[in-house]
Amino acid sequence: MAYSMKKRREKWIDYFDLIEAFKIPGCPLCNRSRDLSCKFLDNLFYERVTDDGTRVGLRKSKGFCNWHAWMSAEINNSNSGIAIIYKDLLDAEIEQLRKWVKGKDRLKRVNFGRKKNRHALLSTWVGKSPCPICSDEYFATIENHLRELKFREGVLISAELGKGNKGANYILRKSQEKKQSWIERIFAKKPPVYTYHLHPRDESGARALSELRDKGINLVANTLAQSTDHILSFFSMLQIELAFYVGCLNLHEQLAQMGEPMSFPVPVAPCEHRHSFCGLTDVCLALTMKQKIVGNDVNVDGNNLVIITGANQGGKSTFLRSIGLAQLMMQCGMLVPAESFSSNVCDGLFTHYKREEDTTMKSGKLDEELSRMSDIVDQITLNSMVLFNESFAATNEREGSEIARQIIRVLLEKHLKIFYVTHLYEFAHGFVDKKTERAVFLRAERQADGGRTFKLVEGQPLQTSYGEDLYNSIFVGRDITMVGEG
Repeated sequence: MAYSMKKRREKWIDYFDLIEAFKIPGCPLCNRSRDLSCKFLDNLFYERVTDDGTRVGLRKSKGFCNWHAWMSAEINNSNSGIAIIYKDLLDAEIEQLRKWVKGKDRLKRVNFGRKKNRHALLSTWVGKSPCPICSDEYFATIENHLRELKFREGVLISAELGKGNKGANYILRKSQEKKQSWIERIFAKKPPVYTYHLHPRDESGARALSELRDKGINLVANTLAQSTDHILSFFSMLQIELAFYVGCLNLHEQLAQMGEPMSFPVPVAPCEHRHSFCGLTDVCLALTMKQKIVGNDVNVDGNNLVIITGANQGGKSTFLRSIGLAQLMMQCGMLVPAESFSSNVCDGLFTHYKREEDTTMKSGKLDEELSRMSDIVDQITLNSMVLFNESFAATNEREGSEIARQIIRVLLEKHLKIFYVTHLYEFAHGFVDKKTERAVFLRAERQADGGRTFKLVEGQPLQTSYGEDLYNSIFVGRDITMVGEG
């Protein structure tokens, strides 16, 4: 049995396509937009590649947007069309560059490093037109779908009688009417449909039909709600991602004002075990001090273990933090605070720093350190990096050194990359005595007068960390008064 609540009219083809899109998993609006984009691209590559109007439009937009550029590669037999289009775009850009250089008289006089020249070269991209596919097509599609979903001309619903003669299996149907003139609509044979007319004052009947209508469009309404949530979720994620990129730009601006070096890192495959940089600084320290800080130059390519020792307050922990931050920034696609930086991509980045005692600890410091190390081992994977900062120093040197040595030996067998800052001489010197392969030893530099350069240089561990320098700087020359019970 079918209910016709208003005079039905012919539906646009978009209406039927949208109904079909509801049967496909995922957002129906996104599915429909993708189908239209594929049809547009297929038509373009088949018969409009050499069209002058198409070429002009693509030159103004500098080609397709990222989404439609990748989608074009999925179209069957599109390779030649893509090659023709982007050769034309490349020729246009080369010609534009040739004119720009010619305006500068001679190429050797053009300084591309100057901000003014870079902006002049890229000015043609600032005012480029939007992608010819997504400029109007996506929003026009959504607008048509939303217009159809208002059901201003009524709905066609089918239902069955269930138990107790109650309605069941309410389904929204497509209208089968064809486009006809007004004379054809008057004299054409009507389909066998039972029609029920409500009295204008029949409120109960209107309420009953309204409930039937709601049941019929319930599935479509639920899917539309899911589509709305999907689109809102997309823009929420877009907001978060744009905030990340804005943060990157703000960070670059702040560091540039302080004169800190910034560069694009060079990531390599995980199996290459590379780690080299020049002028690497700790971005957190720079932002805290609001001034340019000392950078370090290190090349430990091909090595898995880096043990860092040396004078107290010599910059060891700061250096370790700069290593972890630079690795994280590189794998996030950010600029790195260094003149140059290259490292292999890691599957995981883990830190094991000493912690001060507090009320949240349920056991001793050594127990807490070993527990955290156990958690790291449970999650660690191949090609990971682990940063240790004065770990396992909560016990005497002999026991702490033995614990650290056994843990590091096991991690090295798994080919992990390890940076270890320590004052445990027995632990550090043990790797020197055994001539451990693929191990590098760095030491915080100390001047003859006890001053700190905050530079790290290659050097074997020493038996002293020069704690006397700190003692002299704090206590020597001061009168110390002992206050006791009177």
